[in-house]
Amino acid sequence: MELKIFIMPSSIIMLCIVFESLTCFSTLAGQTDSEDTLKLSLQDADSLFLSRNLSLMAQNYKIDENEANIIQARIWDLPTITINYNFYNPRDKKYFEFSQNTEASMQMQQLILLGRKRSKLVSMAQINKQIANYQYYDLLRNLKFQLHSSFYNCYFLREKLKIFETELPMLHQVLAGYETMYPRGFVSLKEIVRLKALLFSLENDKLDLLQQLHENEGVLRVMLNEKRHVEIRSLVNSVSLDGIRFDKYSLGALIDTALLNRSDMLAYQEQIKFSQTDLVYQKSQKIPNPTVIAGWDRQGSFVPDYNYLGLSFDLPFWNRNKGNIKAAEARIRENQAMLDNYSLQVSSEVEQSFVKAEEIQKLYDSADSKYNDDFIKIIRGVTESFLKHQVGLLEFIDLYESYKDSQTQYLQLQNDRIHAMENLNFSVGKSLN
Repeated sequence: MELKIFIMPSSIIMLCIVFESLTCFSTLAGQTDSEDTLKLSLQDADSLFLSRNLSLMAQNYKIDENEANIIQARIWDLPTITINYNFYNPRDKKYFEFSQNTEASMQMQQLILLGRKRSKLVSMAQINKQIANYQYYDLLRNLKFQLHSSFYNCYFLREKLKIFETELPMLHQVLAGYETMYPRGFVSLKEIVRLKALLFSLENDKLDLLQQLHENEGVLRVMLNEKRHVEIRSLVNSVSLDGIRFDKYSLGALIDTALLNRSDMLAYQEQIKFSQTDLVYQKSQKIPNPTVIAGWDRQGSFVPDYNYLGLSFDLPFWNRNKGNIKAAEARIRENQAMLDNYSLQVSSEVEQSFVKAEEIQKLYDSADSKYNDDFIKIIRGVTESFLKHQVGLLEFIDLYESYKDSQTQYLQLQNDRIHAMENLNFSVGKSLN
């Protein structure tokens, strides 16, 4: 009878632990989302990003600025008018004498650009606008990559946190039961210390995940220009994620697509066009620009009311603009070298992204997707085995840590796979999926 009295309190306490743990699970499952929660699918996030992102708005103003420069480049130089009138007549000692006998003159000048200089200035302004367009789309490509990365990070970090939200309440209940049984001598202090160490480790891991989640949510708020301090929840269709495959792409085709579609590559190509147009403009500067003059002089010429036309221009004897022409030729070679180097860099980025994606896909295909199935059922089974003394404390803790690690690693692998797809989209310059 004494043996039965010794065992029953321990079993009853442990059964209470399980009951309270399961109650905790049902409470967690029944929690509703707060009103301060913003639920977004990836499409919703993209739509808000395109309409509200301040960096994109600022870059769009640069396009407007370059459009205005095109308008300005088409405008002719303003004519210059000069009016001279007699301020003081020393003979009659009069100021501002207005009469037919006083001297007065007026002259108007208009600069004329020859050698199609104005059209070349317009062409360079148009190229600058196109470069600004490509810079806008390159900024869009970079920001969209950051947006998608943070979006999926938030999703998978929350999935990882669910593991801890499942483990920690149960382990706290187990620890509470052990601390209740310790004064009666049913468990040793060593077992309590070991459980506390496990809980401390799990709480630290959870804190690290929460900090990462807050950082990524902060990035999303900035990207979406969300001024409210709301919790952002990523809504992800797991079925669509499972359909991602990399074996349907070929490396050569992806590199060709990147070289043709990436906006930063196109901006480099436009920069060469600008340098080539600038060279033609600098050569046209050898042609002097005449100034047409028309004037009238009342008393300052050989006849009264003298009307005249004139023409003035620089004599191209010493300055044939050779220095600027050589500089423009050097800029063409410089920009061509930069384009060739950048083409190699883009090809390398695509290759690295593709190889990394293939390696992650191989690991994902070899992983057991059932790691994430029936999580609560497995934890209950381990706990029940522990209560029946079929599993010792150390083995119980080891099983908890091993399963937690496998779960978080599998979620990280899923996240890495999505990031590999996004990185491939980023390096190619277009959405492939």
